Amino acid sequence: MSERRWPVLARPALVAAVGARVQETSGAGVVVCGEPGIGKTTLLGQALAGSPPVLRVRGSALLAEVPYGALHAHLTDLDDDVPESPLTVSRALGRALRAAPGSGRPVVLVDNSALVDQLSASVLAGLAESGAAVLAVTAVDLVDMPAAFVELWRDEVLTTVPVPPLTGQEVGELVGAYLGGPVAAGTLRHLADLSEGNPLLLRYLVEDALGSGGLVRGEGVWALSSAARPADGRLAQLIGNRLGRWSPAEREGLELVALTDRLPLDVLLSLVDAAALERLERSGVVVVDGEPAPTARIAGRLVADVVRRSVPFTRRRALREQVLAAGADLTTGPPRQLLSYALWTLDSGARLEPAVALRAARAAGALFDPELALRLAGAVTGEEHAGAAAAVRAQSLRRMGLAGHSAQVATAALGTERDPAIRAALVTEAAASLVWVPGGADRGLALLADVGPTLPAELAPALALPELSLRHARGEAAELVEPLTAVHAAGARWGRAAWLIGSALLADVLVTTGRCAEAEPVLTAATAALDEPGIDAEARTVAALALARALAGLARVDDAVALLATGAGAGPESLVLGGAVEAVQGLLLARAGRVPEARVHLVSALGQARRRDPFVSTGAALAGLALCAARAGDAATARGLVEEHGSDRYAPHAAAVAARASLLEAGALLGDRSTAELVALGTAERGAGRPADGLLLLWTAARLGSADAVEQAATGALPQPGPLTLAVADHLAGLRAGDPSALLRAAEALQSLGWPGAAADAADALLALPDVGRDAARAAQRLLAATRRAVSPVRGSGRSTGEGLTPREHDVASRAAARLSNAEIARELHLSVRTVESYLQSAFGKLGVASRLELRDVLAVAS
Repeated sequence: MSERRWPVLARPALVAAVGARVQETSGAGVVVCGEPGIGKTTLLGQALAGSPPVLRVRGSALLAEVPYGALHAHLTDLDDDVPESPLTVSRALGRALRAAPGSGRPVVLVDNSALVDQLSASVLAGLAESGAAVLAVTAVDLVDMPAAFVELWRDEVLTTVPVPPLTGQEVGELVGAYLGGPVAAGTLRHLADLSEGNPLLLRYLVEDALGSGGLVRGEGVWALSSAARPADGRLAQLIGNRLGRWSPAEREGLELVALTDRLPLDVLLSLVDAAALERLERSGVVVVDGEPAPTARIAGRLVADVVRRSVPFTRRRALREQVLAAGADLTTGPPRQLLSYALWTLDSGARLEPAVALRAARAAGALFDPELALRLAGAVTGEEHAGAAAAVRAQSLRRMGLAGHSAQVATAALGTERDPAIRAALVTEAAASLVWVPGGADRGLALLADVGPTLPAELAPALALPELSLRHARGEAAELVEPLTAVHAAGARWGRAAWLIGSALLADVLVTTGRCAEAEPVLTAATAALDEPGIDAEARTVAALALARALAGLARVDDAVALLATGAGAGPESLVLGGAVEAVQGLLLARAGRVPEARVHLVSALGQARRRDPFVSTGAALAGLALCAARAGDAATARGLVEEHGSDRYAPHAAAVAARASLLEAGALLGDRSTAELVALGTAERGAGRPADGLLLLWTAARLGSADAVEQAATGALPQPGPLTLAVADHLAGLRAGDPSALLRAAEALQSLGWPGAAADAADALLALPDVGRDAARAAQRLLAATRRAVSPVRGSGRSTGEGLTPREHDVASRAAARLSNAEIARELHLSVRTVESYLQSAFGKLGVASRLELRDVLAVAS
C-alpha cells in the first residue's frame, strides 16, 4: 500500500481574496492572520503560485534578537556580519529581489512575523511603502507583529485576510481524501469539534487515531471506535515540543491548570510566580476568564490533555496536595473541572469521596463519555449512594449498546433502593432501556405500573413521558394523540426536553394516523425547539428521529435527512448517537428510491453500529442495504444482507415495520418473496390505527405488481391527506383505472417530492399502458430520464450547475443567492436555522462554491 499523504484543501474564495490584495497597486500588501496550524502559509503559497518573484523571509526565536537576523540568508553579498546602514541592507535586499525568477512587482513572503527582528521589519516596511515590493505576511495576532508592520496596518496600507477554521464540510473533504474512502458522519463531527477546525491539529488527530487503531475501517467506512485522544503520536509530540520551551515555573503553572481543567486565579497565583503566569497568558496558551470569578484554563482541550498525560504519577500527587492545601475546592465547579479533579484523585491513588464520585459520574454521563461514567460510578462505595450509582451505570450501559444489561441493573437496584427520587430515576432509566429491547415495551409498562403507585404524587409526572414512549414503541398511535396533545399544550411545565420529545412523538402519530394538517404546526414548533440551549444531545436525537419519520410521511425526505444531520451534536455524543441517525437517514432515502445517497449513510451506520449500537441500528442498516442492492440488481449481495439481518432485531414498532417493509420489498424485487406479505403488513397497520403507514405499505406492494394491494388501498381514505398521500392516491387510481393522466400527475408529483424511485415506477406504468398518447409518452420518458439522474447523479469535475441538488437544497440555495439570511430562509421554509446551514453546506459542496456570491453566479448560469 502506498503511503498516505495529507491533501491540500482548495479554499478558492480565500485564495482569491489574498491574491487580490497582493495585486493592489496602492497598498503595501496583505497580512494573512489566524491561529497556528490554520493554514496561513499554505494559503499564501496557493495565492502566490505563478505570480511575480517571491522572496521568502521567516522569523525564528533563534534570530529574533539579532539585527537583520530574519534577512540574513538574503544578505550574503555584504561584507559586514552586522550591517550598520538600513540603506545598505535595503539595497542588498533589492538586488536579491531583482535576482529572483519572474517578472513584475516582487513579493516578500514573511512567515512567522512575530519573531522577525525590528530592524528587518523596518527595511521590509520601507520597501513596501516605496512600491519596490509587496508584503505577504503571516501573523497569529496583529499586535504581536513588529512595530513597522503594525504601523502599516494602522495606516490601512497593509490589509488583513483572516483565515477561518475549517467548516464541517471541509473537514469531511480533507479526512475523506486522506483516508481514501467514506467516513462516518459522527466521526467527522467529532474530529471537527475536537480540532476546532484547525487543519494541522486535524491532521495529527487523524494520523494518531489511525496509528493507534482507534480509527478503523468497517463495512467500507472509516469510523472512530472511541473519542479521539492525543496519546503518544505526532500531535502529542507537536504540543510537547512547544511546551518544552517553557521555564520550570511556567511548566508548573501549565500542569496545575491542565490537571484542574480550570483553577481559581487566586489559588494559582498563590502557587505560581505572577510573571510566569503573565508570560503564559501573553503567549495565548493560558486564558484567564473573569466571570463569575477569575479562573485560569488552558486554551484548547487537546493541549490540556497532552499536558495532563505528561505529568508523572508522583508529581500528580504532589501537585494535588499543593492545590488542596491552598484552599481550592474543585468539587463544586463546572462539570469538566469536577471530572478533572475526580480523575486526578483516582489516578493519584487517593480515595474519592462517594458523593463526589457520584457527581463526577453524572457529569461524565452529561458529557457523553459512558466508559468514564461507568468507571466513576464504580468508584462510588457504600450503601448511601448505591441506587444513584446504579442509575448512572444503567445509563452508561444503554449508551454502550447494552440495553438488556442496562435494564437488569436498574431493575435489580429497585429491589433495595428506598429513596423515592432515586427509585423514580431507576424506573425511568429501565424504561428508556426497554424501549430498545425486543418485547421490552410491555415489560417496561408493567414495571411502571408496579413502581409508580409506590412513589409520592409529586413524582408521578416524571413517569408520564416514559410511559408514553413505551406505548409509542409498542405501536400505539391513535390512542396517543390525546395524551401527547396534552404534553404539547403544557409547554415548559414539563421541562423543555420532555416537551420536545412529547411534541415530536405527537407529530409522528398525527402523520401516522393521517392527520397531516394538524401535524404541520406541531412539526414547526418542535423543529424550532431543537436549536434551544439546555436540551441534551440524547433528547435532541430521540426527538429528531420521531420528527424525521413525520417529515418523511409528509414527503419531506430532504428535510428529514437534513434535520437528522444536525440532531446528534458534534462532541463525543456524535460517536454514541451517529449510527442511529445515519441508519434512519439511509432507510428513508432507500425507500424513496435514492440508492446512491442511501447507501453512503447505511454503510456508515452499519460500520458504527457494529462497534456501538444503543438504538439497535444494525438491523435498519442491513435492511436498507438489502433494499439498495435489490434495486441495483445485485441479487447476491441483497440475499446475503437479508440472511444476515435475520429477525427480531427491533423493539420499537415503527422501526420494526420500516425494516420489515424494506426486507419484503427487497425480497419481492428479487422474486424471493410474494407481495402478499407486504399487503398483509399494510392491512395490519391500517387495522391497528396507523392508516398512513398502512397505505404506504399497500402502495409499495401495488408498485411491485400486486392487484390485491391496488384494490385494498381504494378503501379507507385518510382524514387529512398530505402531499405524499395525495400523490400515492393518484398513482393507485392510475393503476386501478389504467388512467395515464393520473399516473403522469403522480410521477411528476413524486419526482418533485424527492421520491424518484416511485416516480419512475409511475412513469413505467404509464408507458406500459396500451395506446398511450404521444404527449403523455414523451412526458413520461423525459421524467424517467430525470429520475435516473436523480437516483444516480453524474458528478463531473469542476463546478456543477445545480442539477445534482435535491429540491429542498435548491429552495435553500436560491434564497441564499437572493441574499436572504439563514434566519429568513428558516422562517420562509419552516425549518430550523441549523437545518438551513446543513442544506447550504451540502449545496456548496455539490456546486463547488465557497460563497453566496459564487452561489448566485452558478444558479444564474443553471437557469
